[in-house]
Amino acid sequence: MSYTEKEIIDLFETNRPYQKDCVNYKGKTSSGEYYNEVIAKLVLKNSFTVYPYTKNLKTKFCHNSDNINVTIKSEKGLCRRFFYSHNFIDDDLIQKYGEPIDYEINLVEGTKINVDLISINREEKSVYLIEVKGKVATGNDFYSTSETLLRCALEIETYYETLIPNKDKLLSDIFKSRKIDENPENYTLKKGILIPSDSFCAYQADDENGMKEFKNVNQVLNKYDISVCVFDKYIYKKFN
Repeated sequence: MSYTEKEIIDLFETNRPYQKDCVNYKGKTSSGEYYNEVIAKLVLKNSFTVYPYTKNLKTKFCHNSDNINVTIKSEKGLCRRFFYSHNFIDDDLIQKYGEPIDYEINLVEGTKINVDLISINREEKSVYLIEVKGKVATGNDFYSTSETLLRCALEIETYYETLIPNKDKLLSDIFKSRKIDENPENYTLKKGILIPSDSFCAYQADDENGMKEFKNVNQVLNKYDISVCVFDKYIYKKFN
């Protein structure tokens, strides 16, 4: 079954857009346009707004608990390992995002609404909020994700809009917790997405093909100034 452009737009609600199932649909409309491209056109309109979370926000922004039993093959486990390694392993990731300094930062009390990973790039004086996707499915030996690049972008933009009014408190808490002896006021807050190679969302961000097929999706990244990095889907083997 294929949806028409109108039908897919009707499925897309703008209150919490990243939570809508339709942003993860990978198919095409009955006229041959990708669902992601149809929704991205709507997001690109000046009238479209990504609304922040405003109720029951945390008063302290840092990771307060840890589960040492979480498997590295899970998304949370991958973020945890990046954090405890203080390293992204891959030179390209290090050059872009710097050093992981925190993970699983909860935004709203009593929920699982978390920023997956936070890193610091000291050279460019930036702190990155990073949406990480990828887990190792049963029977596989590599990370994969079924989520689209559009979904990732809308999610991290929602978190950014929630945190930017609290930027000073966020960075102050994290710098103090991680004993970073620098003035957090000198740092800007940026957004990033970290996804496994050979995934659909990695293809969408691909310079040669994906950017042509998913022009609107990539324009959404530009609109919100979100960077995308792709990690080796076999990266967990490098941790061992």
